[in-house]
Amino acid sequence: MPSEKRVARLLSIEVCYSSYYSDLPKSELISRALELQEVPYMKRYELGLLNSVLDLCLANTEEDTKLIGRFLSEEWEISRMDNLKLSLLRVAVSELRLSNVAQRNLVINEYVSLGRLFLPIKEVGFINAILEKLASEIQGK
Repeated sequence: MPSEKRVARLLSIEVCYSSYYSDLPKSELISRALELQEVPYMKRYELGLLNSVLDLCLANTEEDTKLIGRFLSEEWEISRMDNLKLSLLRVAVSELRLSNVAQRNLVINEYVSLGRLFLPIKEVGFINAILEKLASEIQGK
């Protein structure tokens, strides 16, 4: 069974992704995401982490998208990135902003692991590389 933090991260990605297709407020997006969960453990999550990450993520959509775009190769444009990968990266960026340097590798590893649930392995490597660069930029190391 995943930890309450992992479930909060997963729900954050789901809500961030849903926000591309809906103008509903965060609380409603969370409620709808929870309604779709058929697995009981998905109902147990760390509320503080979920709210903190989503508040930051949803408030900084444009800024974080530009930040992510800066770390793509020259032949890649952010507009080519699908919303699932972008959601995962945006949520990870938000948590990295809330974390200290000592938590950096843990946060990166968590989002790489979550990426394995949704993405082909080649794309998981891409996520890892981008998160390493983003973490260095955000945390100044």
